[in-house]
Amino acid sequence: MLLNNKIIHQAFLLAALVALFTACSKAPDLSGKWLDQQDKVNGLRLDKEGYAWFVNGDKEAGGERFLREDGKEMQMKYELNTEKSPMWLDLVLVEKATGKEESRRMCIINLLDKNTMELMMGFATRDTKFDKASNGYSLLKREEE
Repeated sequence: MLLNNKIIHQAFLLAALVALFTACSKAPDLSGKWLDQQDKVNGLRLDKEGYAWFVNGDKEAGGERFLREDGKEMQMKYELNTEKSPMWLDLVLVEKATGKEESRRMCIINLLDKNTMELMMGFATRDTKFDKASNGYSLLKREEE
């Protein structure tokens, strides 16, 4: 009887650890429209399928399919790496026909709460800290839908 109780106790402990690990390792849901709090016009829209759009007022550029000025059909995707601290969020421009990566904006993000995010967008390199005085810094707030 004592052996069975010990096995049951260990099974519950293992199940609790697995549940805790699964809850901690889930990526945050970033889907939605995120607007810069400085101008409330510019921002990002991210969807659950991994597509991203730049937002400027009522205009959006990016996503699953858009035409570049040269007529090439493109996609803009995002990649999230939650294993990095701060988290990495990359905006990746891909030629749709070939899948070839054309460019990558290397960002870091910090979720202040589920609807507020600091974003530091790098152009040639990835920043490692948030610099509020930099042109690459934005404080974004998710719009309610």
